[in-house]
Amino acid sequence: MSPSCTTLSYYADGSLVTEYRISRRVSEQFDAFMSGFNELIPQELINVFDERELELLIGGMSEIDVDDWQKHTDYRG
Repeated sequence: MSPSCTTLSYYADGSLVTEYRISRRVSEQFDAFMSGFNELIPQELINVFDERELELLIGGMSEIDVDDWQKHTDYRG
Protein backbone atom coordinates (compact mmCIF):
# COMPACT_ATOMS: atom_id res chain seq x y z
CA MET A 1 0.00 0.00 0.00
CA SER A 2 1.49 3.33 -0.99
CA PRO A 3 1.85 6.14 1.58
CA SER A 4 -0.69 8.24 -0.31
CA CYS A 5 -3.26 5.45 -0.26
CA THR A 6 -5.67 5.60 2.66
CA THR A 7 -6.88 2.43 4.34
CA LEU A 8 -10.44 3.07 3.14
CA SER A 9 -9.45 3.54 -0.50
CA TYR A 10 -7.19 0.47 -0.29
CA TYR A 11 -10.10 -1.71 0.85
CA ALA A 12 -12.45 -0.13 -1.67
CA ASP A 13 -10.00 -0.84 -4.50
CA GLY A 14 -9.30 -4.34 -3.14
CA SER A 15 -13.02 -5.00 -2.99
CA LEU A 16 -13.44 -3.93 -6.62
CA VAL A 17 -10.58 -6.18 -7.71
CA THR A 18 -12.08 -9.08 -5.78
CA GLU A 19 -15.51 -8.50 -7.33
CA TYR A 20 -13.93 -8.43 -10.80
CA ARG A 21 -11.93 -11.61 -10.20
CA ILE A 22 -14.84 -13.54 -8.72
CA SER A 23 -17.76 -12.47 -10.86
CA ARG A 24 -17.11 -10.17 -13.78
CA ARG A 25 -14.10 -11.96 -15.24
CA VAL A 26 -16.08 -15.18 -15.69
CA SER A 27 -19.56 -13.72 -16.25
CA GLU A 28 -19.74 -14.85 -19.89
CA GLN A 29 -18.78 -18.42 -18.98
CA PHE A 30 -21.12 -18.42 -15.98
CA ASP A 31 -24.03 -17.17 -18.11
CA ALA A 32 -23.36 -19.94 -20.66
CA PHE A 33 -23.22 -22.53 -17.87
CA MET A 34 -26.50 -21.32 -16.35
CA SER A 35 -28.19 -21.30 -19.75
CA GLY A 36 -27.21 -24.93 -20.35
CA PHE A 37 -28.00 -25.94 -16.77
CA ASN A 38 -31.47 -24.38 -17.00
CA GLU A 39 -32.12 -26.23 -20.26
CA LEU A 40 -31.69 -29.47 -18.30
CA ILE A 41 -33.32 -28.39 -15.03
CA PRO A 42 -35.78 -25.48 -15.09
CA GLN A 43 -35.03 -22.67 -12.65
CA GLU A 44 -38.41 -23.15 -10.93
CA LEU A 45 -37.30 -26.61 -9.77
CA ILE A 46 -33.96 -25.31 -8.49
CA ASN A 47 -35.43 -22.44 -6.48
CA VAL A 48 -36.80 -24.77 -3.79
CA PHE A 49 -33.27 -25.75 -2.68
CA ASP A 50 -30.74 -23.69 -0.75
CA GLU A 51 -27.07 -23.74 -1.83
CA ARG A 52 -26.10 -26.63 0.48
CA GLU A 53 -28.97 -28.84 -0.65
CA LEU A 54 -28.22 -28.12 -4.31
CA GLU A 55 -24.53 -28.91 -3.78
CA LEU A 56 -25.47 -32.24 -2.20
CA LEU A 57 -27.83 -33.08 -5.07
CA ILE A 58 -25.22 -32.25 -7.71
CA GLY A 59 -22.06 -33.53 -6.04
CA GLY A 60 -23.32 -36.15 -3.64
CA MET A 61 -21.89 -36.87 -0.23
CA SER A 62 -18.22 -36.23 0.39
CA GLU A 63 -17.74 -39.49 2.29
CA ILE A 64 -18.24 -42.93 0.79
CA ASP A 65 -20.02 -45.41 3.03
CA VAL A 66 -18.28 -48.63 1.94
CA ASP A 67 -20.64 -50.85 3.95
CA ASP A 68 -23.68 -49.24 2.28
CA TRP A 69 -21.96 -49.49 -1.08
CA GLN A 70 -21.26 -53.22 -0.66
CA LYS A 71 -24.76 -53.86 0.69
CA HIS A 72 -26.39 -52.27 -2.39
CA THR A 73 -24.03 -53.60 -5.07
CA ASP A 74 -25.12 -56.47 -7.28
CA TYR A 75 -22.12 -58.67 -8.01
CA ARG A 76 -22.42 -60.80 -11.17
CA GLY A 77 -20.03 -62.75 -13.29
